[in-house]
Amino acid sequence: MARPRIYAKGTTATQRVAASTAALVAAGGARKTFRLSPDAMAALRTLMSSPEAPDTETALIERLLLDASITQGRPERF
Repeated sequence: MARPRIYAKGTTATQRVAASTAALVAAGGARKTFRLSPDAMAALRTLMSSPEAPDTETALIERLLLDASITQGRPERF
């Protein structure tokens, strides 16, 4: 069974990405692009291979950032 359509038929990938990014920013999020060193990429691969790892690298990085923030004594949500 296919998942329900979110965007109107005929929208381009560029339009769908722009709409999802706009919704993310409107909700207080941000889209980030960054580079990882070879060591950091190896660490990411190791963490993603864990059975407890989330489904996406983005989810893992978000979890690590939130966990680090909490250990610094800051609230989970800003």
